[in-house]
Amino acid sequence: MKQVWKKIKDAKVRHIWKCMSDGDGCNKSVYNESVVDPTFYEENGTPVCMCGDDMRYIRTEILVSPAKKGKK
Repeated sequence: MKQVWKKIKDAKVRHIWKCMSDGDGCNKSVYNESVVDPTFYEENGTPVCMCGDDMRYIRTEILVSPAKKGKK
């Protein structure tokens, strides 16, 4: 099956960033991951942790509707 690019609304996309710093307990903190939408970067750039270090990109997630019963 041929793959094609599909346009997805920004509201259905989010990016996960994580602080990789070992200083000040950031890596063990519940706040070490940040979830941002695509519009975040326009005004803010790369997410920054509370410790002051730039966060590292981890993954992108998209919101999908569950498959309807009987469809594959």
